Amino acid sequence: MKTPSEKTLEGLKALGDAHRLRILEVLGDGRKCVRDLTDAMGCGQSLVSFHLRILLEAGLIELVPEGRIHCYAIRSAGLEELDEELKGLGDRAAAAGPCCARVDAPR
Repeated sequence: MKTPSEKTLEGLKALGDAHRLRILEVLGDGRKCVRDLTDAMGCGQSLVSFHLRILLEAGLIELVPEGRIHCYAIRSAGLEELDEELKGLGDRAAAAGPCCARVDAPR
């Protein structure tokens, strides 16, 4: 099982590519099959499938069988988990004191 930090890193790596961000943008309009995604993105099926696999492994999308066709959809829980982890980092940073005890010490 992955630690929260490993899951966050995997999620951020998955989001760190323009093709994968575009896939998420397209999926924001609802479920899509690979053919719909290739049409929307204007690239080949193998490239789309490669990026879908990375998003799946990061838990940011899910495979939804619809009869004989497999569609992809955003996995809201995956995005929420990543968001919560990042908010937690921000909260910890905001609550932290000065970086050095000597900052407030008289000279």
